[in-house]
Amino acid sequence: MSLLSYPMPLERYCRLLPLLIGGILLSSYATTVIAGDKIYSWTDAQGVTHFSQQPPAEQGEVVTLSTQQLSPAKIGTVTPKRYSTTQADAATYSALSKQTQADKQQAELICKNARHSLSMLNTHPRLAHKDPQTGHQIILSDAQRQEAIKQAKSRIAQFCQPQ
Repeated sequence: MSLLSYPMPLERYCRLLPLLIGGILLSSYATTVIAGDKIYSWTDAQGVTHFSQQPPAEQGEVVTLSTQQLSPAKIGTVTPKRYSTTQADAATYSALSKQTQADKQQAELICKNARHSLSMLNTHPRLAHKDPQTGHQIILSDAQRQEAIKQAKSRIAQFCQPQ
């Protein structure tokens, strides 16, 4: 039979309690001794700062810190800084605003032209356009008309805002 199958008597608990308390006290003392150790700080030839509980092998300028002298930094106490706009930021914002306004006007013009083209293609079955090389009038075939309708609808979807 295993020892775990029988409940432990109360007297045995009472005998183990001082050992348990002693172990807790001993471990807390050990952590305070460890927390009181020295920390060595030095900068190597490449300019990298090192921190260690062991002194460096190379002799140079070493700063010894005691962990009891160090205090933990407060967490969450830094207030965010307000973003301040400079004149350069304002000029950039103004230029972007003007460009955005010009883009909107261009999109409105493309939208207006695409809607007009779609209206013309839907209402007039026989449309003609001027050939840019010869300057002659050419009547659109049915396939060309359908392709022009498709392109006009695509431009409307791309440049027109929903109404």
